[in-house]
Amino acid sequence: MQPFAPRTVATCSSCDCARRFDGMRNFSTMRVHANNLFHRDVRVFAGATVFGSALSQDSFEDSQDSEGSLEGWRRAAAAALVRYEYRRDSVSESARSVSLPLRHVVARQLTVRLDFDARWIMISEIQFDSGQSYIVLCIQRIYNQSI
Repeated sequence: MQPFAPRTVATCSSCDCARRFDGMRNFSTMRVHANNLFHRDVRVFAGATVFGSALSQDSFEDSQDSEGSLEGWRRAAAAALVRYEYRRDSVSESARSVSLPLRHVVARQLTVRLDFDARWIMISEIQFDSGQSYIVLCIQRIYNQSI
């Protein structure tokens, strides 16, 4: 296991965080608890992009093209896209929970790209509000009844 390497705006302009779930979920909201110590060059992210995919990380090999690239998987992962811009707060340095509306994205895996607004982003928690996808449940019931 490699040691954690901190990322800053000096080394990259964003950081990605991927999360795989047990099945298809209907995501309504994502909450990110972030710090805003701007006097120490720590700010809440400037923006967030959320990619949703019905493919799991384990099945991405099936999406590789003849040259073995992962473009097929990346295109599938970008199928459901939500973009959120955060308005900078230069008054309060307290940590806060930022709610991002996900507009009922249905996916099995989510990838969140957070864009830096300062040298550092300090995230303590990411929560997702979700439920089972009704459409997937209906299809599964119909399939199970036909067997």
